[in-house]
Amino acid sequence: MTTDGVNRRQVLRSLAATAVAASAGCLSGGDNGTPEYAKLVPAAEDGVTFAYLRYDITERTGGDSPRVLPILFPAPNTDERSVELPDRLLGNREDPLLSFVLGTGGWLLTAASFAFLGAGLGSLVGRRSPGTVEELFVAGGVTMGTGAFDTEDVGQQLRTETAAAGSETYEFVEETDTFRFYERQGDTGGRGAETAAVSKNRILFGRDRDGIERLVETARGERASAADRFDGFDWLADTAGDGSLVTGRLGLLDVDDPSGDPASPSPSSIFRREDNVVSALNLNPGADEISVDLAVHTDSLSPDRRDALEATFLTGSHETSISPENGQFSVSGTFNEIPFQPVQADWTDDLPSGDSLPPEIQEAVPEGAVEISEAPDREGKYQVEVVEEIQVDEITVRAIIADRETTTDPDSLNRLLISPNLDDDEIRVVVTVDGVSGIIATEEVP
Repeated sequence: MTTDGVNRRQVLRSLAATAVAASAGCLSGGDNGTPEYAKLVPAAEDGVTFAYLRYDITERTGGDSPRVLPILFPAPNTDERSVELPDRLLGNREDPLLSFVLGTGGWLLTAASFAFLGAGLGSLVGRRSPGTVEELFVAGGVTMGTGAFDTEDVGQQLRTETAAAGSETYEFVEETDTFRFYERQGDTGGRGAETAAVSKNRILFGRDRDGIERLVETARGERASAADRFDGFDWLADTAGDGSLVTGRLGLLDVDDPSGDPASPSPSSIFRREDNVVSALNLNPGADEISVDLAVHTDSLSPDRRDALEATFLTGSHETSISPENGQFSVSGTFNEIPFQPVQADWTDDLPSGDSLPPEIQEAVPEGAVEISEAPDREGKYQVEVVEEIQVDEITVRAIIADRETTTDPDSLNRLLISPNLDDDEIRVVVTVDGVSGIIATEEVP
């Protein structure tokens, strides 16, 4: 594992998550099996794209453009190891069943995650402790995170963290019966979210307050939703169902510009401008498989078009079930024998420690013989000191997240310095005795 830039690591952490949903803002599992997210999609004359993420997966940037990389994370403070899907599967954007949900959905959710990061709220999507974003929804240029939040702490971060990062700060402008509104100060150049709304169970970002209020009023049932405006949307949502990642496009959108932003990618050449599409991806690491359900509704689904869609989706290397009907087309696929892989696996992960240390190491290293602390004379560094004599062949100090380590002869060691990732890291001290290695000390950073 290597460090490859603060932004990339922040995005990786921003979408790492627990699968436990917050009851205060849960978006999945509506009445009669209809997903709750379906009630949130606003109606728009010129169409709308949306994406929903339940935080048992994540995404990160790869190469020169965003791409989804699903990662399942256990709940915070557990010992379970996170796993990810292999690049060979998710890098295959040519598979028609994956291209839409991963392409358009990944692009929208990457932008949504940066809305939190750019506002100084990266800790809320860091997943290192409870009380963070549990579900993410984005539609019409507005990002909404649900969960349980301390509004005072969030407001303080909005006002101070952006200033610390050298960005235009958010300032409090008004409080309503539900939200505290903040606006970004200074010349933003039309970039990024300029308005934030904060409540105990929702945080929203958008270019302006009107967009935020439109989404909130839609969620409350006070404004027409996509289900009220677009024929067949209920069928689309019911057919595609719920998922860890859900993506949809409705209305007469430009296929090459589905969100109204010239930087957005084309979701797929499969679909036409008049097609309404919803797709849901589900992960099942216990069975080593993932599944995707996709539904299309259009007024011009001719027999020839149905045949063409069927031929397209039958080319994938997965089990497929297709149901073309008048004006409707649905396809379900399962990818089997998927080797879910450990995330951020480190060569020290499986070494013994504590009471499990081998007798050779317990005899060679007295308890408390090594101390780890911040170096008082070297900013950004930690020091490892041997304060009692140890009889080992080799000593290695490793910073896990920063992927840095130093190995030395313990006879010449007085103090060893290492540079961890100061935002979040773990320092481990490993010793080797007669060919047997173990961890004798650890320190969490910060």
